[in-house]
Amino acid sequence: PVTQSIDRDESRQRQARDKLIQAWQGNGQAPGEGKDPYLQRLLMRQLEEQHIEAIISAVERYLLPPFMFNLAKSEPVKREKKA
Repeated sequence: PVTQSIDRDESRQRQARDKLIQAWQGNGQAPGEGKDPYLQRLLMRQLEEQHIEAIISAVERYLLPPFMFNLAKSEPVKREKKA
């Protein structure tokens, strides 16, 4: 279900962090974001806790609001049935 809020449940937050780390490191099929030389120069080579916190903060500030706005616009409008 769509709740239009961030799930602060500890296990859910851990899953999200694990996904972030996986995206940074990559896997056997695809290189991670950490292999991008531009991101290495711009950000860092190793993803540490302080970097994870900075990424989360930036996402909540810059990416979450437009996503929420778009989500609200895309929900179907409930119409009353005519009698």
